[in-house]
Amino acid sequence: MQHPYKQDAYSQMPGTYQQPSSLGEGNSRPPVTAVPQERVRDYLGVSIANLVCCCLPLGLAALLYSIQTRDALARRDTDSAARYSQTAFRLNIAAFVFGIVILICCIVYVVCFPNNSIHDYSK
Repeated sequence: MQHPYKQDAYSQMPGTYQQPSSLGEGNSRPPVTAVPQERVRDYLGVSIANLVCCCLPLGLAALLYSIQTRDALARRDTDSAARYSQTAFRLNIAAFVFGIVILICCIVYVVCFPNNSIHDYSK
């Protein structure tokens, strides 16, 4: 009579267990297929960077949606998490674009109007 478990060097080690390949004639297990889980990003780091560097109001809104995304993922509510993640992503893009536009406007103002300085120390 054959032992249903494979015996090799690794199975002799304590704490190891190897599953049998079949349970008997006609009672084999169906193969287990893993369903791929789509990973929902929360954009928390990007939201904090936009909050500090680019645009405070939009960065704050993006941060709140990022936190809601994490909460929804903790509840395993992937539909809400995906919705919050998409909103956080869009708010982060808007905050970044707004920050770049404001930066460009400030540079243009300083370059085009150098004599309109707020602090004129030449007097």
